[in-house]
Order: sequence, then C-alpha cells, then structure tokens
Amino acid sequence: MIAISPETHYELYHDWRKALAVCRGIADVAPPAPVTFHMFWRQSRGAFWLRRRPFGRKQALPVKSFFATQDLSRCQLILWSDEDLTGNPWLKAFDGVLTHRLYSVEDEARGTALEALPGLYRQQDRKVWRDGDLFRILALHNYGGVYVDMDMVLLRNLGALLGKEFVYQWDDLDGVYNGAIMYAEKGGRLTRELVAGVIELPAGEFNWGKANLRRAIDRGADVAIYPSPFFDTEWTANPSFEPFNRTPESGELYDGAFAWHWHNRWDEPIEDGSKFQRLEEIADAALLARGFAVGPAGVR
Repeated sequence: MIAISPETHYELYHDWRKALAVCRGIADVAPPAPVTFHMFWRQSRGAFWLRRRPFGRKQALPVKSFFATQDLSRCQLILWSDEDLTGNPWLKAFDGVLTHRLYSVEDEARGTALEALPGLYRQQDRKVWRDGDLFRILALHNYGGVYVDMDMVLLRNLGALLGKEFVYQWDDLDGVYNGAIMYAEKGGRLTRELVAGVIELPAGEFNWGKANLRRAIDRGADVAIYPSPFFDTEWTANPSFEPFNRTPESGELYDGAFAWHWHNRWDEPIEDGSKFQRLEEIADAALLARGFAVGPAGVR
C-alpha cells in the first residue's frame, strides 16, 4: 500500500509536479492477488434520445491499454455492454483473453438492497452518468476489482496500488472524490455504502458518483485516496487541454502517471499527432511486443 493521504501529504493533492515525482518513485510490481478489471460501454442512448454510439477507435484504446500495461498473469478484463461486442473488429486482437459480458441491471441488482426498487435502478440519462455510476457500484459490489472509465487510458501497471481499496481526489478539491478509476473488494464496506447511497441520495448529475463516494467515506469506508494527478494530471496541470487535436502540449505525457483521462468528447475527430494518437501508437507497439496481432482496425 502507498501510505499517503490528504492529511499526511497535503501538498501532493495540490501540486501536480510533486504528485508525479512520487509516482515516478513507485515501482511496478505484480498485484498482491489476482484482480478483475471492469469496463462498461453502453451503445444505445435510450428510447427518448434515439441515438447510438457504436464501439470504435476511441473506446478500443482503454481496452488496448489494459492489455499493453497490466500483469496479464494476475489480471483479467471484463468488458460489459448493453449489446454483444464479441464480433467487433476493434477487439479482434483480444479474442480468447478478453471476457465479454452483457450487462443486465436487473440481474446485477438481484440480491442487493436495490432488488426491490426497479424504478430506481432502471434509470438512465443521455450522458450515461447516472447508469454508469450505478454500473460501477454493482460490478464492484458483486465481483470486486478495478473499475476503469471508457475515457481513461492505463499508462502503467497498477499492481502497487492494489493493496487497499482506493478512489482519487476530484481535481484539487479537498473532500471531493472521483471513481473514474477505483478499486474495491467484493461486497466490502465501500460498495455496501455505495449501494445504500443510491437509495438515499436523489438521482442527479453526479449524485450517484462523487456525492455517493463522499457519503460512503464520511460513513467510515476505509479507502486510500490518491491525488488526482496519479490518474488525471491534465485536470490540474492544463485544464484546457485538447486530447484529440495536435497542439504544442500533445507530446507531454506526464511521466510517472498511472493513467490519462480525456473526459468524454466522444464526437471530436482525432488528429494525427494528437495526444490520443500518440498514446494509441505507444499502446499498439507494446501490444505487438507482447505478441498481440493488432490488425488494421485495431491500429487506426
């Protein structure tokens, strides 16, 4: 376990350079136990919005980054979706090692305190914030492991961080927490509190996310809270960053960070030389070195 907290190392939560210096001193090690990673992509946008966003190049990079960076002898990835993605060409390179699972909120709510509240757990919103927050709560409650947002690229092995459940600080705001990447034990105190929070808190933009994490931690869930720059450096270092455009900052990869978060922007085109494209090339090279046959669809 990395023994830091906002109380003991306040400066790391408000100075991204100091936070990254600590990151660079953290060795890459195997997870202490086998661990499951979870990602979720909802292709359909609900009956009222009549919009689909198929799994494609942007969605593929987080998956590729898992296989490019994690200890595959101890880590497995489950990709959840509302539709069958087993034939998706962007995922062909991972046939046989990537687990696909159709997400049914009714099935995952069964056996939890939400089971008798279908009017609550069936809620969706256009941006998939509400049901995305609920997905990560149910997946971690029922199976445990690491949840990773679909707009997050893993840059390093997370093994050193998996000695204790964790979330990270929301930007540089004290007492506000983010679950875009988080680790939780199956049926542990954290996820039980998060399920209870879904029932207690009114559904809203971030209520089942950051407000629910704050509630769980305030009620005694014992988790590590890491600085935002560990996973989301640009949020504090360069808030106006352009992930899909080629800019003078595109080559700044913030050495030491465990992940990069591009914060949605699903419909923006990807320029050659953009940070996204640079990280895509790095992931593809690492995959080829690991023996994955990354084909044409999986490269661009």
